[in-house]
Amino acid sequence: MSGLLRVLLVALLLGVVTAPPASAAPLEIRDGHVDIGPALVDGAWQVRIEDDSTSPPTWRDPAGVVLRLGDAAKAAIPADPAYAFLGEAGETVHLMPQTRRSGVLWIGWNTRHESVLAQRPEAISLSLHDVEGPGRLRVYLDYGGFRPPKMVWDNEELAIEAGTHTHANWAFTAPGEYRARFTARITPRGGETVEATSTLRFLVGDATSASAREDEPFPWAVAGVAAALSLLAAAFLLKRRR
Repeated sequence: MSGLLRVLLVALLLGVVTAPPASAAPLEIRDGHVDIGPALVDGAWQVRIEDDSTSPPTWRDPAGVVLRLGDAAKAAIPADPAYAFLGEAGETVHLMPQTRRSGVLWIGWNTRHESVLAQRPEAISLSLHDVEGPGRLRVYLDYGGFRPPKMVWDNEELAIEAGTHTHANWAFTAPGEYRARFTARITPRGGETVEATSTLRFLVGDATSASAREDEPFPWAVAGVAAALSLLAAAFLLKRRR
């Protein structure tokens, strides 16, 4: 084996096994009040999480946040047939309630970021979709017994005006880790509709721990392999010409 090929093989190995430094662990929020909503960041619309644990509140990138719903949130499904979409009456779910409850994360959505209030888009819609997890996630509104509960994002988008703030019930039918895509569609005044999507991560139950995604390729590995293979191909052609 020529010296050049030896060098290229070493480069291939380095491209495959060399990883960048580990990223910081995500911030876990398990109590208090958070909202999900659109924000204009560096000229681009994004989905952000407003964390009220700081003063003033911090609008965080969902990629660096996990939302914890502990066992204090356990609740029994009511016997009322109107709640059959949650499961059988008496079964246990983990519930982030529509009204604030001590010791349980309280999550809502809003369109109150300063960029939204400044621009007042012509139209805004929000949607929750592509939920992955060990059970079902149901988001619904309660009306105090005056009318049946209503599911939110039941295969549809939710139109919402700028300056709106809403809370609903978030029910998880089994403990474990959930991921859901949250999309905001914004139509600026006199402009074209743009879309922003982020993944929300939920840890349901005290014993649930975060896991790394195994179904997404590591970009550094793909780039390293591609570069090394290109070098090997060039070396092979060079050797044939000699």
